[in-house]
Amino acid sequence: MGMTRAHRASMRFVILLAGLWLFASAPVFAQELESLKSGEPFALPSGFLRLGPLTSQPPAPDEPSVSGAALTVTFVDVGQGDSEYIELPNGQNVLIDGGPKDEAMAAFLGSRGITHIDHVVLTHPHSDHYNGLRHVFNATQVDNFYDNRVDNASATGDDKVRAQAAAEPGCKRHYPVAGELLDWGPGVEAKVFHSCPEAGAKTKSSELNNCSIVIKLSYAGSSVLFMGDLGIPVETELVSRYGDELRADVLKVGHHGSYSSSTAEFLSKVRPKDAYISLAAGNDYGHPHQVALDRIEAVGAEVHRTDKKGTMTRTIGRPAAPLVASSAP
Repeated sequence: MGMTRAHRASMRFVILLAGLWLFASAPVFAQELESLKSGEPFALPSGFLRLGPLTSQPPAPDEPSVSGAALTVTFVDVGQGDSEYIELPNGQNVLIDGGPKDEAMAAFLGSRGITHIDHVVLTHPHSDHYNGLRHVFNATQVDNFYDNRVDNASATGDDKVRAQAAAEPGCKRHYPVAGELLDWGPGVEAKVFHSCPEAGAKTKSSELNNCSIVIKLSYAGSSVLFMGDLGIPVETELVSRYGDELRADVLKVGHHGSYSSSTAEFLSKVRPKDAYISLAAGNDYGHPHQVALDRIEAVGAEVHRTDKKGTMTRTIGRPAAPLVASSAP
């Protein structure tokens, strides 16, 4: 049945009213659209509904995003000593040990323009690990200093570095314990596997080495295990306590590749793909010892040495991260 003349008239009237309403509303919607693009607030008249967001909102300032960011570890060529510089995905940085000489650390920091370090770790009080930290405290602002409480009774250099840390404005001192998680930013797990948080004094080199702060740094499915100069007795303890939790893609080899570290049992738990050794060519200690190299290579790890490749940078958190090596600091 066809529409009556009255019905057709009513329909035309409804269409006319709808057209007039849309015509009158167009400026309001235009202003609302512009406000969404610009981010400026816009108060709609009563009766209007706000349009949904055009794009997702960025994270709040107190919720930093690390999506897509990488973490890099630089194994610094400081000669016969140890130093690792870490750039965290949240923009902060970490320095583990400072090598044996101020000059080497000054050259590295100067080449990178580094004037501020968020976290400095002294693994243990031996001069080939702490001497370069004298320059670090003289030339940069340090926010956090991580240390054990063991005094090297045969030296005074460790006392001087610790005094610098105590005098550094705004620097917080930390004495981490095994099992502790360090607050190094979102998405990053920095777990302490070993330390000597109880106060005491030691003279034997092996005892000081075995007080090394050991940290496993994990991010985006990859991990790096920093061993300081830890020796065999404590490696055995770590295997017993942590077992497969020692697994790491990258190993900073303990004690410069000495035979007194890196046992087959320990390495079978870590199963690193890459092993980095920090040392000087022709050093007086015969590092790295062939027996240690054989054990490392037996688990399938590729060995990278600062005496052969210089300063090296390893990136994790991105697919197929390349190894970058250079002879420069």
